[in-house]
Amino acid sequence: MDERTLVVLLIEDNPADATLMQILLEEEPPGAYPVASGGFTLEQAEHLSSGLERLRQGGVDLVLLDLGLPDSSGLDTFYAVQEQAPHLPIVVLTGLDDERLARQAIRSGAQDYLLKGRVDGELLLRSLCYALERKRAEQSLRRYGREQATLYAVSSAVNALLDPDELLQEMLDLILPLFGAPAGWVTLPGNTLDDPPQVPASLGIPQEFLEAESALPLRECPVCSKMIEQGARLSAPQFLTECLRLPAGVRERAPFRCHVSIPLSAAEEVLGLLNIAWPAERPYTEAEGSLLLSVGRQIGMALHNAQLYQAARQ
Repeated sequence: MDERTLVVLLIEDNPADATLMQILLEEEPPGAYPVASGGFTLEQAEHLSSGLERLRQGGVDLVLLDLGLPDSSGLDTFYAVQEQAPHLPIVVLTGLDDERLARQAIRSGAQDYLLKGRVDGELLLRSLCYALERKRAEQSLRRYGREQATLYAVSSAVNALLDPDELLQEMLDLILPLFGAPAGWVTLPGNTLDDPPQVPASLGIPQEFLEAESALPLRECPVCSKMIEQGARLSAPQFLTECLRLPAGVRERAPFRCHVSIPLSAAEEVLGLLNIAWPAERPYTEAEGSLLLSVGRQIGMALHNAQLYQAARQ
């Protein structure tokens, strides 16, 4: 259930049609559909160019799109909006003589279409809510597919590697692109949290940062030490804007502003931390958090087995 007011961007050059849409939305009381219990508010753009600019600004939840605009017409109009905001549901508006075109838009990814002159308040509200639900279902299926592909790729890689350092570097090379991260590193604690840690694998991290990371005990950062001591029982990864144990100058010069620390756990013991870094602050969903913890457990078990194998060889 979404109780906030959702913003609908109407890209339509006809003032009469825009006024009608506004009236129809105001006629329907909010709360009829759980997906939009807070109701809708309408914003209008009269040209494709101004509509695309409004989408670039963000804060839009759904697009009502007329396929015939002063500066664009036909499916090219739809493709331009879809390219600008692929995450948003799009409901196409068209005339009776262009219904075939609207159906082509549906096949190309639009969530629904409405015929001008045949729209009432109930139909409009139902179409908007249907579009929201359909888009969310599509995104959920894509996310599930990505999660399964991630877990399969990690599982395949970890089962083939028995050298701990090679394993951790391979995991960084594999996982960072999957989460759109340009940088990352692995921290393994010393014998105790008061001993300097090891950084056996990294990607995209300056040497200055790595030297500072491996020189200061994890005990000096309350978040890092908590991750090692309680990581196996965490219900979500820890997102950090900075690591408190590193010198301020090093933190400021780091090429990222946000990183997530994932415990690498095996048999309730945390063997280390996998850190994934982004250049700007990045929110994460609950599903991503669960996926990250699952990846951490898989890598932790593989690291545990690789360490046992190495010890046996020695």
